[in-house]
Amino acid sequence: MSIEEQRSEGKRACLDGSDVYSKHLDMRPVVASGHQDQKRKKNRRDRRRQVAADSGAAADSLAKSLPQPSKSFIASPFYHVPDSWARALQDVSPVPRLEASAPYFFPPPFLLDTVSSQLPMPSECVCPTAARNDDKILRYLHNHLRIRRFCRMRLFDPSMSSVPLTVGEWRAALWGEFSEKGGEITGSSAADVRRAKRRREERNAICRLFGRVALLPSYREDRKASFLGKEFAAEDLIEASDVRRWVLWESHEINFRCEMMALDTYLVQRKDWQEIHR
Repeated sequence: MSIEEQRSEGKRACLDGSDVYSKHLDMRPVVASGHQDQKRKKNRRDRRRQVAADSGAAADSLAKSLPQPSKSFIASPFYHVPDSWARALQDVSPVPRLEASAPYFFPPPFLLDTVSSQLPMPSECVCPTAARNDDKILRYLHNHLRIRRFCRMRLFDPSMSSVPLTVGEWRAALWGEFSEKGGEITGSSAADVRRAKRRREERNAICRLFGRVALLPSYREDRKASFLGKEFAAEDLIEASDVRRWVLWESHEINFRCEMMALDTYLVQRKDWQEIHR
């Protein structure tokens, strides 16, 4: 029974054990490396720390002037955060550097609340001074409307992988170019080649997920995207304040709920339990 049908009848659907399919959400495990790998990484970290220390105050001021939204609290130009919650987030910002990139179950909200320097400031900005610039935002928003249904479906469909994606992987998904890249990779050093290969494989994995599993074609600006029963062209989103607010709310809400479910799975450690039993 669809949500619309439930609303039309004014009833909630009844569930029993046979109707419930267990789908547990997990965060990506941190792959443990061998002793030699850890030693090499430690040496590289020590060298980087020394270089950073030698750069002095200039490096510190640059880091403070360019905070990362994934590690520090940055006010959004499209909504107000309560003062008490904003202070709590500011007190713990920036969070310590992690061994692995922070993953997200749904597109991170900080990728969707930027503005473009090539377009007029959106009228729905409640705090224009907090606006961050990203000239890709219009394409991100438009393509997000196109892929959001699959992004939601894969989280709770037992036949699909619900592994969270990194910020870089979500950028590739929101950009919407789903054709895989091949060919030889060259670089000035072996380390550069390895990094380039890793980045290309991560991008190709996104292409396979959205191109082969979701059967979505690559993004085209001239095609409209459906959202809440309406069709939107890319230029329609410049002043579509209701769409932006809905997208940001959904991004915060789904990521929060999925992280809570992943935490529950981690603490309970009983993946064979069905949701109705838990």
